[in-house]
Amino acid sequence: MSQYLKLFSYYSIFFGILMGVFYTIEYGLLEGLFTGLFSGLLFGTFTSLFTRYLHRKEIKQMGFEISNKTMDPHQTREFDLNIPYNKAYDFCLQSMQSIKKGRIKTEDRSRGLIDARTGIKWNRNPCVVAFKLNKIDNKRTHIEVSSKPSISTAIVDLGTSLENIKIISDYLEGHENRFLTCGCSNRKSFKGALPS
Repeated sequence: MSQYLKLFSYYSIFFGILMGVFYTIEYGLLEGLFTGLFSGLLFGTFTSLFTRYLHRKEIKQMGFEISNKTMDPHQTREFDLNIPYNKAYDFCLQSMQSIKKGRIKTEDRSRGLIDARTGIKWNRNPCVVAFKLNKIDNKRTHIEVSSKPSISTAIVDLGTSLENIKIISDYLEGHENRFLTCGCSNRKSFKGALPS
Protein backbone atom coordinates (compact mmCIF):
# COMPACT_ATOMS: atom_id res chain seq x y z
CA MET A 1 0.00 0.00 0.00
CA SER A 2 1.44 3.39 -0.96
CA GLN A 3 2.34 5.80 1.82
CA TYR A 4 -0.28 8.29 0.64
CA LEU A 5 -3.01 5.68 0.60
CA LYS A 6 -2.05 4.91 4.21
CA LEU A 7 -2.17 8.62 5.02
CA PHE A 8 -5.57 8.90 3.36
CA SER A 9 -6.84 5.93 5.39
CA TYR A 10 -5.54 7.24 8.71
CA TYR A 11 -6.79 10.79 8.20
CA SER A 12 -10.17 9.63 6.86
CA ILE A 13 -10.81 7.16 9.66
CA PHE A 14 -9.66 9.47 12.47
CA PHE A 15 -11.49 12.56 11.25
CA GLY A 16 -14.54 10.57 10.12
CA ILE A 17 -14.99 8.95 13.54
CA LEU A 18 -14.47 12.28 15.30
CA MET A 19 -17.06 14.06 13.16
CA GLY A 20 -19.40 11.06 13.23
CA VAL A 21 -19.48 11.01 17.03
CA PHE A 22 -19.97 14.77 17.21
CA TYR A 23 -22.86 14.79 14.72
CA THR A 24 -24.45 11.66 16.18
CA ILE A 25 -24.65 13.36 19.57
CA GLU A 26 -26.08 16.54 18.04
CA TYR A 27 -28.36 15.22 15.26
CA GLY A 28 -28.82 11.47 15.63
CA LEU A 29 -27.27 8.25 14.32
CA LEU A 30 -28.15 8.52 10.60
CA GLU A 31 -26.94 12.12 10.30
CA GLY A 32 -23.82 11.24 12.30
CA LEU A 33 -22.91 8.27 10.07
CA PHE A 34 -23.43 10.21 6.83
CA THR A 35 -21.55 13.30 8.03
CA GLY A 36 -18.70 11.24 9.49
CA LEU A 37 -18.26 9.25 6.27
CA PHE A 38 -18.42 12.31 4.00
CA SER A 39 -16.19 14.56 6.12
CA GLY A 40 -13.67 11.74 6.67
CA LEU A 41 -13.34 11.10 2.93
CA LEU A 42 -13.09 14.81 2.16
CA PHE A 43 -10.55 15.54 4.90
CA GLY A 44 -8.50 12.41 4.11
CA THR A 45 -8.33 13.29 0.40
CA PHE A 46 -7.33 16.90 0.96
CA THR A 47 -4.76 16.16 3.67
CA SER A 48 -3.05 13.28 1.86
CA LEU A 49 -2.84 15.25 -1.42
CA PHE A 50 -1.46 18.32 0.37
CA THR A 51 1.10 16.22 2.27
CA ARG A 52 2.12 14.51 -0.99
CA TYR A 53 2.60 17.91 -2.64
CA LEU A 54 4.77 19.20 0.25
CA HIS A 55 6.86 16.02 0.36
CA ARG A 56 7.55 16.03 -3.40
CA LYS A 57 8.35 19.76 -3.32
CA GLU A 58 10.94 19.28 -0.55
CA ILE A 59 12.61 16.37 -2.38
CA LYS A 60 12.82 18.38 -5.63
CA GLN A 61 14.23 21.43 -3.82
CA MET A 62 17.07 19.23 -2.55
CA GLY A 63 17.88 18.36 -6.18
CA PHE A 64 16.68 14.75 -6.20
CA GLU A 65 14.39 12.92 -8.61
CA ILE A 66 11.08 11.70 -7.21
CA SER A 67 11.23 7.94 -6.63
CA ASN A 68 10.20 5.39 -4.02
CA LYS A 69 13.77 5.47 -2.71
CA THR A 70 13.93 9.25 -2.22
CA MET A 71 10.39 9.44 -0.81
CA ASP A 72 11.04 6.76 1.85
CA PRO A 73 11.28 8.25 5.37
CA HIS A 74 13.94 5.65 6.30
CA GLN A 75 17.16 6.45 4.43
CA THR A 76 20.38 4.41 4.52
CA ARG A 77 23.72 4.93 2.77
CA GLU A 78 26.99 3.00 2.81
CA PHE A 79 30.44 4.50 2.24
CA ASP A 80 33.96 3.14 1.85
CA LEU A 81 36.36 5.88 2.91
CA ASN A 82 40.12 5.86 2.55
CA ILE A 83 40.53 7.04 6.12
CA PRO A 84 41.78 5.04 9.14
CA TYR A 85 39.07 3.77 11.47
CA ASN A 86 39.64 6.16 14.40
CA LYS A 87 39.77 9.22 12.15
CA ALA A 88 36.62 8.12 10.30
CA TYR A 89 34.88 7.62 13.65
CA ASP A 90 35.84 11.17 14.69
CA PHE A 91 34.53 12.55 11.37
CA CYS A 92 31.20 10.76 11.89
CA LEU A 93 30.87 12.31 15.35
CA GLN A 94 31.71 15.74 13.95
CA SER A 95 29.28 15.36 11.04
CA MET A 96 26.33 15.63 13.44
CA GLN A 97 27.34 19.23 14.15
CA SER A 98 26.45 20.00 10.52
CA ILE A 99 22.82 19.07 11.19
CA LYS A 100 20.80 21.73 12.98
CA LYS A 101 20.15 20.65 16.58
CA GLY A 102 22.03 17.40 15.95
CA ARG A 103 23.41 15.72 19.05
CA ILE A 104 25.16 12.47 19.91
CA LYS A 105 23.16 10.26 22.26
CA THR A 106 25.48 7.26 22.65
CA GLU A 107 28.79 6.20 21.16
CA ASP A 108 30.80 2.98 21.29
CA ARG A 109 34.10 3.32 19.42
CA SER A 110 35.16 -0.29 20.00
CA ARG A 111 31.99 -1.62 18.33
CA GLY A 112 31.83 1.18 15.73
CA LEU A 113 28.41 2.45 16.81
CA ILE A 114 27.07 5.99 17.09
CA ASP A 115 23.48 6.82 17.99
CA ALA A 116 22.40 10.42 17.40
CA ARG A 117 19.26 12.55 17.34
CA THR A 118 18.17 15.66 15.49
CA GLY A 119 16.03 18.36 17.05
CA ILE A 120 12.46 19.19 16.20
CA LYS A 121 11.72 21.97 13.72
CA TRP A 122 8.42 23.77 13.28
CA ASN A 123 7.67 21.74 10.12
CA ARG A 124 9.71 18.59 10.73
CA ASN A 125 9.82 15.72 13.18
CA PRO A 126 13.07 14.81 14.95
CA CYS A 127 15.09 11.93 13.51
CA VAL A 128 17.19 9.05 14.79
CA VAL A 129 20.58 8.92 13.04
CA ALA A 130 22.70 5.78 13.43
CA PHE A 131 26.26 5.08 12.29
CA LYS A 132 27.91 1.65 12.00
CA LEU A 133 31.64 1.61 11.20
CA ASN A 134 33.78 -1.38 10.23
CA LYS A 135 37.53 -1.33 9.75
CA ILE A 136 38.44 -2.69 6.29
CA ASP A 137 42.20 -2.36 6.79
CA ASN A 138 44.62 0.16 8.35
CA LYS A 139 43.73 2.85 5.80
CA ARG A 140 40.09 2.19 4.93
CA THR A 141 36.79 2.20 6.82
CA HIS A 142 33.31 1.06 5.80
CA ILE A 143 30.53 3.31 7.14
CA GLU A 144 26.79 2.71 7.14
CA VAL A 145 24.61 5.64 8.17
CA SER A 146 20.83 5.66 8.49
CA SER A 147 18.24 8.28 9.34
CA LYS A 148 14.58 7.76 10.16
CA PRO A 149 11.85 9.67 11.98
CA SER A 150 11.98 9.20 15.75
CA ILE A 151 8.21 8.60 15.65
CA SER A 152 8.09 4.99 14.48
CA THR A 153 4.61 5.35 12.95
CA ALA A 154 5.63 8.26 10.66
CA ILE A 155 4.69 7.54 7.05
CA VAL A 156 6.29 10.64 5.49
CA ASP A 157 9.00 12.97 6.78
CA LEU A 158 9.02 15.73 4.11
CA GLY A 159 12.55 14.70 3.09
CA THR A 160 14.16 15.21 6.50
CA SER A 161 15.96 11.85 6.54
CA LEU A 162 17.16 12.30 2.97
CA GLU A 163 18.46 15.76 3.87
CA ASN A 164 20.27 14.36 6.95
CA ILE A 165 21.98 11.69 4.84
CA LYS A 166 22.95 14.28 2.21
CA ILE A 167 24.50 16.59 4.85
CA ILE A 168 26.44 13.70 6.41
CA SER A 169 27.54 12.40 2.97
CA ASP A 170 28.80 15.83 1.93
CA TYR A 171 30.61 16.27 5.24
CA LEU A 172 32.35 12.89 5.06
CA GLU A 173 33.28 13.31 1.41
CA GLY A 174 34.72 16.78 2.07
CA HIS A 175 36.75 15.57 5.05
CA GLU A 176 38.01 12.56 3.14
CA ASN A 177 39.21 14.91 0.39
CA ARG A 178 40.96 17.15 2.94
CA PHE A 179 42.46 14.13 4.68
CA LEU A 180 43.84 12.81 1.38
CA THR A 181 45.05 16.24 0.24
CA CYS A 182 47.11 16.72 3.39
CA GLY A 183 49.22 13.72 2.30
CA CYS A 184 47.95 11.37 4.99
CA SER A 185 46.95 8.83 2.33
CA ASN A 186 47.58 8.33 -1.35
CA ARG A 187 44.22 7.01 -2.56
CA LYS A 188 40.74 8.49 -2.92
CA SER A 189 37.46 6.63 -2.92
CA PHE A 190 33.94 7.63 -2.00
CA LYS A 191 31.10 5.20 -2.57
CA GLY A 192 27.42 5.22 -1.77
CA ALA A 193 26.29 8.20 -3.83
CA LEU A 194 22.83 9.49 -3.11
CA PRO A 195 20.07 8.74 -5.62
CA SER A 196 19.81 11.25 -8.42
